[in-house]
Amino acid sequence: MNRIMNDFSIRKKLVIIYIFCMLIPMFLTDGAIVYIMLQGEDAREQYQAENIAAAVESYLVNTFDEAVSLSNSVYLNRQINEALEYSYRNSLDFFEKTYGFAETQFPNTTYGGDKLKVVLYADNDTIVNGNSLYRISSLYDTEPYLKLQESPNNSILSFYYQESKINIERQRRISILRCMDYYKDLPSEKVVQIEVNYSYLTRRFNEMKYTAPVYVCSGDTILFSNAGDTELKTDFQTLTGNEKIRLESSVSIIKEPLRILVLETQDSAIVTMQKYFPLLAALLLITVLLPFGMISLINRSFVIRLRKLSQALEAIDGEDFPELPDSQGKDEIAVLMRNYNRMGRRIQNLIQTVFKDKLAKQEMDLARQKAELLALHSQIDPHFLFNALESIRMHSVLKQETETASMVEQLAVLERQNVDWSADNIPIRAELRFIEAYLNLQKYRFGKRLSYEISLEEGCGDYQIPRLTLVTFVENACVHGVETKAAPCWIYVRIYREKDILLLEIEDTGGGMEEKELQALRRLMEHTGIEDLQKKEHVGVSNACLRLKMSTLEQVSFEVDSEKNVGTFMVIRIPVKALQRINEKEVQKEHESNAGG
Repeated sequence: MNRIMNDFSIRKKLVIIYIFCMLIPMFLTDGAIVYIMLQGEDAREQYQAENIAAAVESYLVNTFDEAVSLSNSVYLNRQINEALEYSYRNSLDFFEKTYGFAETQFPNTTYGGDKLKVVLYADNDTIVNGNSLYRISSLYDTEPYLKLQESPNNSILSFYYQESKINIERQRRISILRCMDYYKDLPSEKVVQIEVNYSYLTRRFNEMKYTAPVYVCSGDTILFSNAGDTELKTDFQTLTGNEKIRLESSVSIIKEPLRILVLETQDSAIVTMQKYFPLLAALLLITVLLPFGMISLINRSFVIRLRKLSQALEAIDGEDFPELPDSQGKDEIAVLMRNYNRMGRRIQNLIQTVFKDKLAKQEMDLARQKAELLALHSQIDPHFLFNALESIRMHSVLKQETETASMVEQLAVLERQNVDWSADNIPIRAELRFIEAYLNLQKYRFGKRLSYEISLEEGCGDYQIPRLTLVTFVENACVHGVETKAAPCWIYVRIYREKDILLLEIEDTGGGMEEKELQALRRLMEHTGIEDLQKKEHVGVSNACLRLKMSTLEQVSFEVDSEKNVGTFMVIRIPVKALQRINEKEVQKEHESNAGG
């Protein structure tokens, strides 16, 4: 694959990237998004269907509970039972005794557009059929009565298509029939019929404005729905079997099982896609056209500049290296073009250097010899200083001026460390001894205002760091921390290891820094260079940071935090693999040197 890809042009590689990393994942992602959207819409419709079914069930239960409650009141009313058993002398006697019977016994049955109507039947030949009272013989051979006779219960719910008692037209009817056999001393057969107004039910059903087609069925017979099929004067229709049923639930009314069917809305997927079309169009635009434009732009950025670089390389003739004028940008190609320009200039300079006059070389040799003499001289001068300091210390000891002698001794330690550059790297324990001498000398200056604590984890003292780097940060804590605060201050130096990282912490409770100064110090520590050593501010910190970076091959990190009048905390993190450790011979030599001193 690598060999094949190396034969392709950059344009072809970008097209491959576009197809396999953008187009194919885009189609998969967009397909998943569309699927999730459709699933979400389906879940929403399912939730709506469940709510619709629950509302229809509640409506049916409430409506027929009212009819059942009315049948119970008639069933338990002895006065009505006795009236149905009474033997009337003639028709006039019947009308006189039953005048206003319905209005008196059933005062609430005519509200809501004659929602409920009570009809009583009795095995009593003295009853004249009419109003709400009928002989039971008029009920014989009717579908509800036959159903009641076959039922093991004394009440039924019946949906049927039959002639009305008011006119001879056939129409859809809903009734509750109940045998009135509560009073055993009134043995005549009596039946109460609670007729529920079918037109009222269907009208109220449609007024609820359900968002999906709903059928209420007894078996496969459609009793009423909000999708038509509710014509009063036609027989009940049945399900065709082609209905797309989303949800089916059941409810029992007087032990009559009814089915509630919520149908699918037509083209719900198409409606959903239309609903989310702007989002899908924007998604398609972003995931197809925008990457295509970016790929084209990147292709131009690559190909044009690489072609210029190739032409420049082909134009190299002997000592002539044509320079590329357009090397702007920060990407790898721009860096390559700038490096080409730099390489050309350096090669030309090297060619010129080979033919320089020998006099320049001789002048350089003389300058080097002078530098070596100055270095030797700088090594001789400190011995006179150390001898003089030792004479002053002995003189102070003889005169029992112990404090002065101790100060001179600490100063000699500091000066000897400053001038002893036989090796740039020293063990951390040696650096800590120098720090302790420095802090002891500072205590003569600050007195009780300065306290310090140095801690070294076992095994960490053998790692080597550049000489006088750690003490530079301690000196910075004294000068910029303790010196600027009148209250007593502490300086903490902690050296320990966490896994493969060596941590060097310097903390002081001094004056701290403002945020602006802290940010400037952070930038200096992270990005210090040789040019920073020529500045007047933070020269010691720049030197220490630069030497730590050089000795660890840029594997050191600095972190500093400070708060005004609270103090400053600094931590230096160095991977232990970037540090050298002194061997046993060097440890022994160091101990002997310390013992001799």
